[in-house]
Amino acid sequence: MRGGSSSLCAELGTQGLGRGTFVALSADVVPQNVHPVAEIEFPTKDPKKPPLISRLVLKQRRGTLFHDTVRVPEEAVPGKAKVNLSLPDWRETQVAPATGQVLVENPAKPPSEPQKKE
Repeated sequence: MRGGSSSLCAELGTQGLGRGTFVALSADVVPQNVHPVAEIEFPTKDPKKPPLISRLVLKQRRGTLFHDTVRVPEEAVPGKAKVNLSLPDWRETQVAPATGQVLVENPAKPPSEPQKKE
């Protein structure tokens, strides 16, 4: 959500055997001092201008998930943000970078109070 914080989660793994399947790697397999890096390209109002770029190191782990909190710039516009994920510090193995998308939305408006009828 623009101007707010949101959780960004990622899994490491490989394509499964069936169409649309995925086999996740336990986050515990990755050395504790190695963390995925997300580079997020937020869309801007002017498509001629470069995207707003945020870099986030996913330092938290749970099960197969790596996650952390990302701050979405207020200047970002609603649309799709491009996310580039990599694991550059795990030198003992090769992990291919991946690219995905997340949705950027406007903040929710608080509900208005019902008007009293007199």
